Amino acid sequence: MTSPTSSYTPTHPSPQRRRRRRRWARWTLVGAFGATLTGCAVDASTEPPRQARSASLPGQADGTLTAAEQAGLLLMREEEKLARDLYVALGQRHDLPVFERIAQSEQRHMDAVANLLDRYDLSDPAAGQAAGAFTDPEIQKLYDDLLARGSQSLVEALRVGALVEEVDIADLREQLDATHREDLRLVYDNLLRGSRNHLRAFVRNLDAEGESYTAQHLPDGDVAAIVAADHEPGSGRRGGGRGAGWGQGRGGGWR
Repeated sequence: MTSPTSSYTPTHPSPQRRRRRRRWARWTLVGAFGATLTGCAVDASTEPPRQARSASLPGQADGTLTAAEQAGLLLMREEEKLARDLYVALGQRHDLPVFERIAQSEQRHMDAVANLLDRYDLSDPAAGQAAGAFTDPEIQKLYDDLLARGSQSLVEALRVGALVEEVDIADLREQLDATHREDLRLVYDNLLRGSRNHLRAFVRNLDAEGESYTAQHLPDGDVAAIVAADHEPGSGRRGGGRGAGWGQGRGGGWR
């Protein structure tokens, strides 16, 4: 198979994209959403210019990414933006520190993926996009639906946060299976560690509200094992040098 260029555009949905559509369809069936919110005025962090991004990732860019690797990076860039923008918006509605703290972590996750886009000269789907705005219409609808659900109550907002992290964990595992590149795997491993910590934080905040948590996307046993484990500190290696490390946070201590 010929390696795609940075302008590669599939002419029909790839198997990965079809799996993603099915996965996102399941997201929107969890819980009662209520009316979709539009015109959300969220003042999220702005992106630094491409030329300001560091190139302190391990190794060197090794040729052209495969189609699956390209699609994975673009997906994770928008998924991390979805999480950041959603947590900023929910934090404004519910005034609970966990949302602001994890939103800051998601910004660093976005930066780590952006560094990889720079390294492989890929167009950034998040470039120029305002908070709550996305290039992919499926992600746009997902954001709107999750924001509507999370705006219903604090408990629903925490459950939405936990759901986002569950799906993020599943997607990151899929991306790790799809590549052997050291730089991609370093970033994905650290993002995966962060998502497990974020899931623990949301579940512990639910517990503080007197609410139990049931897995919404991953297998029950998988979620139970993640939640029962201790907070995982960062690896000490950074994904690109634009911030204060990976932003893995402090688990349930964010309340």
